[in-house]
Amino acid sequence: GNALKHGRPPVALSFGPAPRDGVAGMELTVADRGPGLPGDLLVARETRRLGMLVEHLIEISRFDAGAAALVLDDVNVAGAVAATLAARGWTDEVAVRGPADLGARLDPRRFDVVVANLAGNALKHGRPPVALSFGPAPRDGVAGMELTVADRGPGLPGDLLGVVFDRFVKAEAARSRSEGSGLGLSIAKENAVLHGGTLQAANGPDGGAVFTLWLPTGQDAEEGAVPSAEQDTAEDAEADAAEDAEEGGPP
Repeated sequence: GNALKHGRPPVALSFGPAPRDGVAGMELTVADRGPGLPGDLLVARETRRLGMLVEHLIEISRFDAGAAALVLDDVNVAGAVAATLAARGWTDEVAVRGPADLGARLDPRRFDVVVANLAGNALKHGRPPVALSFGPAPRDGVAGMELTVADRGPGLPGDLLGVVFDRFVKAEAARSRSEGSGLGLSIAKENAVLHGGTLQAANGPDGGAVFTLWLPTGQDAEEGAVPSAEQDTAEDAEADAAEDAEEGGPP
C-alpha cells in the first residue's frame, strides 16, 4: 500500500527462502520506481549516524589516552535501571527483575551507558521477550552485583562470540548500514573494566544472546575514581585529554 500510494509503478513484490545465522527464514521485498526517500530525511538520518560515531570515537579516545575517570556515587541499582529504560522509551519492552534495595557505588553516567547499550542491542538485534535481571553476586571475597540481559533471538554466531566487543564489529552484513556505530559494546566493556568489573557474551541454553555484567558494589574512590563532588573537574579533564590525544598529545 505504501509503495502504491507514494511510489511509482511498476511495483514489484518478490519473496523466497533466506536462512540467516543457521535459522530457516524467508525474505519479502517490495520495491517501486518512485523518487525514494526525501533528501531531508536521508540527510537527517546520516547526520544522526555521524553524530553518534563522533561521540563514540571521542569516548574511545578517552579510554585509549587513559583519561577516562570514574565519578562515583551511591546508586540504587533498580532505580538506575528503571531510569535508563524510561529515558529511552523501553520500559514496556524489557522485563526487569531484581531487588529494589540493591545499592552500589558506581559512576551513574557510565552505568547508564552500559545498561542502555546492552538493552538496546537486545531490542534491536534479538527477539522478544528481552529480560534484564540483577542481584548481589560476590566474587573472590569482593562484594559485587551481576546484571544479565537476555533475548530470544537466534543468538550470536560462533565466529562472533570471541570478537563481539571488538571495535566496529557488527553481527550481520545487513547491519553495516544500520544507525549503530559498531562501538557501543566496546564502550560498554571499557566502562565495565574501568569499574573493576567484567562484561561477557554467550548464547543461552534455550537460544538467544546473553550478556552478563559484573561490577564491584563497594569500590572506594581510589585509582581511576574521583568523588562525585569533583564531577565537573573530572569531565573537563577528560575533554582536555581527548583533545590532546586527537592532536598527538600535549606539547
